[in-house]
Amino acid sequence: MDMPLGKDPKAGEKMDKLSIPQIRVFLRHLTYLVTVGFFFVLAAAFLNKADMDPSKRDLISMLIGVLISKWSTIIDFWFGASRK
Repeated sequence: MDMPLGKDPKAGEKMDKLSIPQIRVFLRHLTYLVTVGFFFVLAAAFLNKADMDPSKRDLISMLIGVLISKWSTIIDFWFGASRK
């Protein structure tokens, strides 16, 4: 089998190994973003509770519920069974 010049047969494996740390860094930053967003929305809900429109309060409550579920998924990813 003739290989074109400059093509390494293991180049794909090298790229996969190089991208794994980059993916881990991306996931770590995404975890930070979701965590900060979770606590920001939680603080906004409690600090502005008295003068908030009821429709906005319902929206904030739903947003908190969604963020709680995703935050628990992230915590399970980093500390749960999927961690190697």
